[in-house]
Amino acid sequence: MVNTKGQDAEAPEVFDAQAFNAEVFEAEGADGPPTAAEGGAATEGPTREALEAEAAMWKDRFVRLSADFDNSRKRSAREVEVQVRQQRERMISDWLRVVDGAERGLAQATERSGPWYEGALSLHKLMLDVLTRYGVEPIKAEGELFDPRFHEAIGMIPDPEKASGTVAFVQAMGFKSADDGRIIRPAQVIVVQ
Repeated sequence: MVNTKGQDAEAPEVFDAQAFNAEVFEAEGADGPPTAAEGGAATEGPTREALEAEAAMWKDRFVRLSADFDNSRKRSAREVEVQVRQQRERMISDWLRVVDGAERGLAQATERSGPWYEGALSLHKLMLDVLTRYGVEPIKAEGELFDPRFHEAIGMIPDPEKASGTVAFVQAMGFKSADDGRIIRPAQVIVVQ
């Protein structure tokens, strides 16, 4: 504070904690805070056992929270993986319908040569290549022995030239995952009686 009259300004009073404590204890009729020898609490703070118990409690809490976080992270990763797999399967299922349409178009072609037919064949091959790139491969069926794990029989025909139980021809191609061999769609086949 600036003294405008040229006189010395009074200095503000500083709080003296020791003097205050002495006044309080004198007013209560004591010489000072009770010591440990007089039955008072020790002034050093919490005991070693109390500190160790608190440290153990915080450590336990930290370990539990770390485990919860780790479990939550793993659960989230699994959920994302499931969603990605389901989305991939939906996309592949939609793509298989397009491939089926291309195969039906090729089967209906009256001429098996010419630029239109060659273009449709190369487009069909490109579609199969896309499936392969996404880890989907066709199931071998025609001429193979019928296997209910990979084939779905939609009919039977007599054929004395082929062995019984052999796949005579494929109505719709089947596909499986190249990664784990899981069947995406069984091949729909006609089997020899």
